[in-house]
Formats: sequence, C-alpha cells, structure tokens
Amino acid sequence: MQAQPESIGPYLLETELGSGSHGRVYKAWDPRLSRWVAIKLLYDFQADSLTSEAKLLAELNHPNIVVVYDLILDKGLPALVMEYLPGDNLAARLRRLGPLSWQQSMEYLCQLLAGLAAAHGRQIIHGDLKPENLLFDTQDRLKIGDFGIARREWQPGQAFGSCLSVSPEQIRGESAGQKSDIYAVGLLLYRMLTGKHPFDEGDDQAQMFARMLSQPCPKVPGVPSDINQLLSELLTVNAEARPSAAVLLARLRPPVSQDPTLKQIPVIPQQKPVSRHFGRYGLGIVVVALVLACVWFWPVTPAYVLVPRPRVIDGAELADMPLIRAAVFQGLTEALSRQDNVRMLEVLDESRESSELFKQTAADQMLISELACQRDECALTLSHVDAESRLIKRDTLRFPTDNLLFIGDYVQSYWQVEKSPQAQASNEVDYRNLLTLHESYQAKEIGSSDYLSLLEPYGCRFQLSCGELLSLYRKQARSQRQSEWLDRADQLIESADFGFPPRFLDIESIKLALIRQDFEKADELLTSLEGLFYTDDLVLGLRARWYFQQGFDVKGIAMMARLAEQRPSASNRFNYALMHYRLGQYDEAVKVLRYLNTDMPGYTGSKELLADILFKQGRWAEAAAQYRELLGIKELRTWTNYVNLGAALAMQNQLVEAQQVLNSAYQLGPNIPVVLLNLADVSFLREQKQKSSEYYNKIFELYKDESPKDSWDYIIIALAHARLNQVEGARTALLKAIKDSTGEPLLSFNIALVYLFLGEKEICYDYLEQAIDAGLPVNWLQSPWLVSLAGEDKFNHLRLSMQANLD
Repeated sequence: MQAQPESIGPYLLETELGSGSHGRVYKAWDPRLSRWVAIKLLYDFQADSLTSEAKLLAELNHPNIVVVYDLILDKGLPALVMEYLPGDNLAARLRRLGPLSWQQSMEYLCQLLAGLAAAHGRQIIHGDLKPENLLFDTQDRLKIGDFGIARREWQPGQAFGSCLSVSPEQIRGESAGQKSDIYAVGLLLYRMLTGKHPFDEGDDQAQMFARMLSQPCPKVPGVPSDINQLLSELLTVNAEARPSAAVLLARLRPPVSQDPTLKQIPVIPQQKPVSRHFGRYGLGIVVVALVLACVWFWPVTPAYVLVPRPRVIDGAELADMPLIRAAVFQGLTEALSRQDNVRMLEVLDESRESSELFKQTAADQMLISELACQRDECALTLSHVDAESRLIKRDTLRFPTDNLLFIGDYVQSYWQVEKSPQAQASNEVDYRNLLTLHESYQAKEIGSSDYLSLLEPYGCRFQLSCGELLSLYRKQARSQRQSEWLDRADQLIESADFGFPPRFLDIESIKLALIRQDFEKADELLTSLEGLFYTDDLVLGLRARWYFQQGFDVKGIAMMARLAEQRPSASNRFNYALMHYRLGQYDEAVKVLRYLNTDMPGYTGSKELLADILFKQGRWAEAAAQYRELLGIKELRTWTNYVNLGAALAMQNQLVEAQQVLNSAYQLGPNIPVVLLNLADVSFLREQKQKSSEYYNKIFELYKDESPKDSWDYIIIALAHARLNQVEGARTALLKAIKDSTGEPLLSFNIALVYLFLGEKEICYDYLEQAIDAGLPVNWLQSPWLVSLAGEDKFNHLRLSMQANLD
C-alpha cells in the first residue's frame, strides 16, 4: 500500500483523503453512477475490522450517519465504499474558526444526537466520537463517520478510541456502553463551545484522567446556564445518571398537535418576564434554538392507516350502491393521500378479519367505514381503531346520493382537504363512468388492455384514473419490454396538475427511474422525500431497491431486513425474500417465505415466489406440488404457472401429464415463445416429431414480427434451431446469446444444451462446468435432455463433484 493504486474494483482513484497506522481513505470516481465516493482500505491485519464496520453501518439509514454503499474485495482485501463528503470535519472547522457560537453548537448537538439515537436504537456503540469523525456535507449537515471500532458489546479492557473521547468507566477498566458515547457527546459539546477538552490542562494523560474521575465539568462562560447544566449531566462520572440520546432528543423535541389538519407549530414553554440581564432570559433563547434546530432535522414518522372499502349495512339493493361505495372509498383515499403524516396501506383481501388485515399490513390504525343508505340519503359512519381494536374516534356523516362526485367532495371536506380546481370543475357524469369502469375491472369483467384504452381519455383529470394508468403503463413495460410505455408514463406525470403535489406521483417517478436504471434521478427524488420521510416504509423500501439494483447488495438487503423487522408486513417480508432470491440465496429466501406462508396463508405473492425458487433449486416434486396449489386459485391460473408446472413434470419424466398442462398454458399464451418451446420440447421427447416441428417453427415466426431483446430470446431461438438440426441458425443465435450473457447458471445450462444438440460435447461440458461454478443445483443434471451423457465418466464426475460440494 505504499503507492496509490489506479483503481479499487470498479472505482477510479483520484486522491488520498487520509492515512494512518491502520490504512488509507481515498476519494474515488464511480463511473457507473457518475459520482464521487470515499473508499476505506485497511491493511490486511485489520481486514476483519472493516468487514465488521460494513455490517454495522449497513443496518443504519439516517441523514446524520455516513452512508455505506458497498463492501468489495480488491486484491484479496475488503474495501468499504461510502458517500463522499466534500465538506470539512468538526476538527478542521474548529481549527479554522475557533470556538463556535452556542446557538451553532446546539444545532450540531441535535444532529449528532439524532444520528447517535439511530445507532443506539440498533444496539450499536460507536466508541470513538471525536471531532475528526464528525463530517459535514454540502448542506452543512453533520454526519457521524468512522464506525471502525463500533460494536454491540464492549468488554472490560478492550481497546477504545482516542484518549480525548474516552469515558470515566473506560479509564477504570470497566465495560463501555451507550452511556460512554453520551460522555463523548458532552466532550464534543464542550469542545465546540470552547475549542478545548474540559479536563486537558497541558500536563500528562494520567493527570487528565485523574481530573475526569474526580472533578466536575468546568463551566463555560458566556452561555445560558441551561447549557452548563446540560454539560454537567452529560459529563457526570456516574454513567447511569447520563441521559440516553433518545431521551435527550425527546426532551429537546417540541410537542406538536395530534390533529393532522392543523399546522405543526412548536409549543414553547412559558418563560419568566424578560430581564435586561442576559442570564435571566438565556433559557428562552436556548429552548427556541433547540426547537428550531431539532424540528428542522427531525423527520416526520407517518401513521400507517389501513382503509378497507366501506361495508354496506343498509341499502345494498340500491342500483347505485356499488358506485356510492366506490365514491366514498375514493374520497377517503384521496383525502389521506394529501396528509403528510399519514400513509394509506393497500388492502389485499377485504373479506378477511380485521386482526388478519392488521397482521398482513402491520398497520398502526384502521379506518372502518360503514354505509347505511336510503334512496336519497346515506349515513356514513367512520371509525378509527388501533391494532388492538380499541376505538380512537367515531363520526357519522350524512349526504345525498344523487351526485357521486359530491360524495367524494363531502368526504374530503370532512378531512378539511380542499379539492383542486380541476376536480371541482369535473363533470359528474365522467366521474360516474370512471367509477363504473374501475369497478368492472376490479370484478374482472373487462381485461387490462380494454381497461387501459378506456382509461386513457381520462388522463390525470382524477387521481383514480391517473394512478391506475401509471400502474398499467408499468405493467405493460415489464410484460412487453418496451420503453415507450415508460415514456407515456413520464408524459402523464408531467401533464398532471391537481393543484397540490400528491405523493403518489413522486413515488411513481421513482419507480419509473428505477425501471430505467436512471439511478441519479431516483436518488434525487428519494433524497427530497427522505429529508422529511426517511422513516416511511415506502421511501425506505425504494431506497433499499435503489442500492440493490446497482449491485450494492450489502446495504440494500440490510435496509430491507431492518424494514421487515421493524414493520413486518407481508410486502416488506416478501421483498426481503425477493432480494435473497435475486442473489441466489435460495435457502434464506425459502425460510422467509415459508414463515410468511404460515403466518399469512392468504398472501399469494409469497406462494408464487416460493414455487419459482423450488423450481430453480431443482426440487421438482415440491415445485410441482406448489404450482398445483397456485393453479387451484382462480386468479393464479396464468400461463406462467402452467408452463412451470409442465416443465417440473417433464424434468421428472412425467411427459404425458406435462404435455396436458402445457396445452393449458398454450391456450392462455399461444404467442409466448417460452410456452411454445416447452410444448415443443415435450412433444419432441414423446417422439411427436411433426407436432414439435410446428411449435419450433412458430417460434421463428414470432421473432420475425418482434426482434429478440436479450440473451434468453436468443437462447430460445438457438434451442429451436438446434432441435431441428438447423446448425447455421443455431450458431448465429447462440453467438448473440453468449455475447450478452450475464453468467446466470440457468443461462449457461441452456447454452450447454445447444452445444450438446449440435454434437459439440466438449464445449457443452465447458458450459455445464460454468453453470455449476455459478451455482447450478445438482438436480438440473437430471434433465431428460442430458440422458445421452449419463454413462460418460466426465458427466458422472461432474455429478459427484457437485454432490461432494453440497455435502
């Protein structure tokens, strides 16, 4: 490490930011995201320390803690990739400016406590809080850095950080804890106010330690008395007497109104009459300073409210009841979408009991609505309940039923939310028609393509049509793999003008940016929301996805694990399992999904993912049983589930049943290449040569109309050509597949099959070994296509080596 390397992993090094006895920190350029990062690289004897730091930091997501992006291996050494902060640190700032004003010091104190409370909330003790480890970003926001010696437990006698940040209990040889960090906070506050350590008088270290153990903190002249009282609390020798970071923040944080319709104005305690003597009114000034500083940097934690559709108590026979019910629901959801401190949660199964819905969504509250209608008037009863089914509030509204748009307005006015001018001017007939259309789609009376074409004339005139269109555009982009749907979604968002900024548009913009892999735009949008709502599930989940999609697996999966732990909703746990699945960590994903299926048997998403994982693991009998269970649910009778069940049966040589199942897939998706390929393969294995040739040739016809988009498309073409002994066509498609190959195990396995069909066994073995090295499960070698290799020594050696690795 004597000379600066040119790069570390994919990062290009520019300059060295600092070095010490343990390693170096570099400023580096990330060409993938076009941004600067900081990279910490330790000497080999400290490698375990860096890995430990990365794991601890990955658990933390807070504006006042330095962000860790990734942990990579370079030349056998781990390198920690973190956000680059171009501002200085507190030590440099104190050297340049001298002591800070007490107002500025208290503002930085609030930021420091906010970050420290987040770390302590995860049972992480920093252990080395000193001015050099407090960094500033370009917005002058303080961030805690260097968790190099942080740990969850600190044993007596273990090494600590700087002697200028050590606590009395550590001097006595006792174990350190969170209160030791609080002592260091007191030292930092004193240093910000005076520029020096409170017990350092220029003599030796032993004498300084003796004063720390026996003397109270010196008073700081020229500051309000309450600050000196605070220093006394923080720097007391008795660790148990020190307040925790969370308690101190709660003490400094002002109470706010619980009414979401009122502005959140800090309530300042009544002060003594103003005196001309500074010390007499210093308390009022310091409280105001603390209030302003903490409110500015303290995030809003939203309440998660579950909103099922209204129950009909009376009037179910009214012709307009479905639309009245839908109008009330839309009015409630649109009103809640405008509340900064409320999040509405989606109801996946409205027929389930309240206790099950609370468990499924991990909601804080539920808003139950009940309709009792006569011909001309409805009574709507709204009941707020918490997770323990305790009533928070109940009100009854009455309104006429002859104008559905008016119902939505009335419900929103109850929440004291103004309708936008566009909504107020909208035609009631259009709104009625939109509700009718939406109800028909929900009831599966019309398909998604018809629903899309009928919705488009509405555009973003209504929140309902806008949200539905954006969701459909994203689905079309995924299924058809055409970016023009994303362009249409962007245009729709730009055209929206509700008279207020609904948050779902920001969320949709982030989702679109992630689909496009425009990480810079997604980061900009996420940052704007995180400033106030970094504790929001949705924002946290999207940030985790932002990290994960870029390959920052450590940070992404750690954030999602934390989210699933703190709010164990079905979607959060599912996304956590999905990340394990995407990383090829199948066993971990299966554990999460099996628990989720047991805990919430009505959540079908986890059942589908579990079936897909069992399939990829080559656990054919289990996968087939899981797919049969899915196909017993009407809405899950998709061509995807049929084709996967057929493939699982084929791998077990149950070819007759496999063909029957694949015929069902063909009925649902007659123009899907993967359906045709599997049906052709099973027909070929059953020696139905003419039928299999028809299916293979239909694949070629499909790709004439729509060009192949990725390696999998080219593999399908190559396999079809190879089965028909069309060597030139197979080679052409195969070369394109290999060129764009990502090294995925199943892709390498299928490349091996093409070479086998072409009679090139040596290359086939090369790709089989590549697939095995990338994690191909041993059961995939039981494929009926590989029967011709079964007696060969090389093939048997592959199987035995794979089994030995498993054992």
